[in-house]
Amino acid sequence: MQRGSVLPILLIIVCVVVIAAAGFIYLRFASTKPVGPDANSNALSGTRASPKPQITGDKLLGLKLEIPQKYSLKKETEEDYFKRAYGNIRKNFSSYVLYPPAEFAEAFYIISDKEDNLDKATLTVWVFKNPDDLDAKEFYSKYWYYPFVWGDFTERKNEIAPANIELINGREVLSGVVSYREGNPKYIYLPLQDKELIMQIQFKSDDLVGKEIVQSFKFE
Repeated sequence: MQRGSVLPILLIIVCVVVIAAAGFIYLRFASTKPVGPDANSNALSGTRASPKPQITGDKLLGLKLEIPQKYSLKKETEEDYFKRAYGNIRKNFSSYVLYPPAEFAEAFYIISDKEDNLDKATLTVWVFKNPDDLDAKEFYSKYWYYPFVWGDFTERKNEIAPANIELINGREVLSGVVSYREGNPKYIYLPLQDKELIMQIQFKSDDLVGKEIVQSFKFE
């Protein structure tokens, strides 16, 4: 074989060897590449999934609800509230309006574990006995927004009256906003006819956590 015909064959062999070596190196590194999060995962997108909420409830109401981690449900009697409010509001109501407010059943609050002041709770729920089966408008007309707003016979009473229709766990409720109070608190009246009770629910209008808690309500 002539020398000139050998060179092309050698070049071909060298090229095959180089390509094979490159392929071997690539496969080796590819097989040892650390496994990282998927490109669409929360880690790469910069977001984090919300922690799983806690399930808590209230036996009197037959209620279960979801609250964030590091939040708690705390109860309070009407008398204990009066101590915080520095006055017997029930007695004051009766003296001024000339009939007593609705009979108290219970009160509870959803509050951050970092907060001690119940006035700063994310969600406030007062429950009253409702033997006459008053609806939201009738209850508000008679008792206002006791114990937080009452005895106001001016036009403001009509301005903040519950008129907005919403649904909570399939139940139709009425809500209103007290626009002249700090935080523009939103309040909701939810009658429980089978228990002869009515819930008065309050949270700040712009508080998404409070809204989510209310929407998680489930009744047995």
